[in-house]
Order: sequence, then structure tokens, then C-alpha cells
Amino acid sequence: DAARRVGPPLGRVRGRLRDVLRARKRADDGALAELRRRAASGRALRRLGYDLYLPPEEEEEGGDRAAPPLRALLLLPGFGIDHAAYSEVASRMSDAGLAVAVASLEPLRLAHGSTGAGMGDVERIARA
Repeated sequence: DAARRVGPPLGRVRGRLRDVLRARKRADDGALAELRRRAASGRALRRLGYDLYLPPEEEEEGGDRAAPPLRALLLLPGFGIDHAAYSEVASRMSDAGLAVAVASLEPLRLAHGSTGAGMGDVERIARA
């Protein structure tokens, strides 16, 4: 009798998880091409858990590279969206001088405290 009471709720959870995984969207070909171009030029770094888009290096007088204070932005993808889909907008923001980290929220692609993407996690990352 106890097994029957546990079975239907677990079945609903399993069904909802299956729906979440089916709802995930892949990045389009243009976004993937932009990410590959940026990575090849050294302006994008792929890391476990995030992609990082770097601003262009600025040159000081005399040809030396300047190291201005780094301004950064953390993007958390929308529900079910592959983080690589944000490559074009992240690239444009990095062209404007921001370092942009786009978090990968795999496998569920869901920003929630239980997946390491809650407000406490974001605040901890911002302080680092």
C-alpha cells in the first residue's frame, strides 16, 4: 500500500523532469559560429561551467598594453536555453569593454539555488 502512495508522485516528478529536459533549446548556428570565432581569436574562453568573453586589449602610447580596471557582467541564461546562445550579445558587450561570463546551468538549464545558481551563489561569485 505504501508503494502505491509513493509511486504516482515519483512518476509525476519523473515526467516533469523529462519535460524540462525536452524543453531545452540549443544555440543556433550563428551563435555557435560567433563563439568559435571568439575562441579562435583568444577573446572567448570556454571553461567548465561558463564561457568568458574578454574585452579588446587597449594600447597605451608607445605601443604598451594598458590594463584598465576590469568591469564584468555575469549572465544567467533563461530557462532551458543553451548558454552558447548568448555568444553574440556577450561578444558585443565585450567589444564595449566588459568582461562577460555566461554561466552554463547544465544539465537542467535552470537558475535555482539547488543548481548552484541562486541569489546567494551569484552574490558569492560577485564578491570573488
